[in-house]
Amino acid sequence: MQVMRSDKRLQGISVKKEEGRIGLFEALTKIIVISCCLWGAFFGAWYWHHRQQEVRKNDQRFLLKRIAARSITQDRLPIGVLTELLKLDRESQISLFALQPQEASKTLLSCPAVEKAKVWRLLPGTLGIEYALRTPVATIAGLKNVGIDATATAFFLFPYFAPKRLPAIVIPIGNLSSLQDVQRRVRRIKETGIAIKLLEYITPTAHQHHLAVDLVDVTCFHQQSFFRREVIVAFTSLLSKEERLYVRIQSKKLLERLELLPTVFATLLRSGFRGGIIDLRFEGIVILSGEITQQAVAKGSVKKQ
Repeated sequence: MQVMRSDKRLQGISVKKEEGRIGLFEALTKIIVISCCLWGAFFGAWYWHHRQQEVRKNDQRFLLKRIAARSITQDRLPIGVLTELLKLDRESQISLFALQPQEASKTLLSCPAVEKAKVWRLLPGTLGIEYALRTPVATIAGLKNVGIDATATAFFLFPYFAPKRLPAIVIPIGNLSSLQDVQRRVRRIKETGIAIKLLEYITPTAHQHHLAVDLVDVTCFHQQSFFRREVIVAFTSLLSKEERLYVRIQSKKLLERLELLPTVFATLLRSGFRGGIIDLRFEGIVILSGEITQQAVAKGSVKKQ
C-alpha cells in the first residue's frame, strides 16, 4: 500500500511539472508574439513616416521660401546672420523637411552669443525661429570684440550685436589663443565676478550723476602687498566726453568705500569738479588730485569725508 501511494505521488508531481512546462511555454510564446507585433507596428510606423518625409522632400510646395525670426531680447540678428549660422543658401532650393528643427536649434546654440533658440516648421514653406541673445555688460580690455554677460560668459560682439558703448574690465587673463580659451580663463578668474558685481553696483549711481563707467580695473584686487590692493574705476562725463574721472578704492573695505560715492559725486560735481582722481583708499578721508580739483578746493566747496 505504501508503494502504491508513493507511485501516485510521483505521478502527481510529474503531471504538475508537465503542466508547468506547458504553461511556461505558452507564456513565452505569447510574449514573443506580442513583441513581434509591437516591433512590427513600430517598424511599419517608422517606415511610413520615412516614406512620407521622402515624398515631402520632393514636393515643390514645401520648399523653404521664408524665415520668420523673432528675438525675445532687445538685440536682433539680421536674417543674413541666421542663414549663415544655419548654413542656408538663399539661391539653392531646400525642402523644409530636409531641415531638422532640433538639429537647427543645436546649431544656433553652438554660437556663444545665442543663449536660447527654438526652431520649427510652419507649413508649407516657412521656417520659424525664436531666439535670445546674451546681454553684454562689458568688454574685456585688450579684446575689443569680446563681450561678457552677467554670468561671465564670453562671446564675440560683431556681427551679432549693433555697436554700443560698453565699459571694459581689466582682469589678469594673460595670453589667449582662441575664444574657447578666453571663455575658460574668464570663468576661472575670481576677479571677473568681482568686476561684474562692481558694475552692477556702480552704474546706477554713475548715471544719476551723468557719468558713464568706462573701465573697471581689478588686476590688483588680490595683490600680496596689502597696500597695493585696490580697484580703479574710470568714468566719463555724459555732458562732456573729454572729462575723465578716476576713483581708487581699497579692496579690503570695498563696499564701505563704495557707499561714499553718491555723496562724493554730488559734492564734487556741484563744485565744478569734472576731471581728476578721487582716492578712497584711506579710511576717513578723500584725497583729490588734478588741476580742476585744486580749483575746487580753493573755492572751499570740497570737504574731507
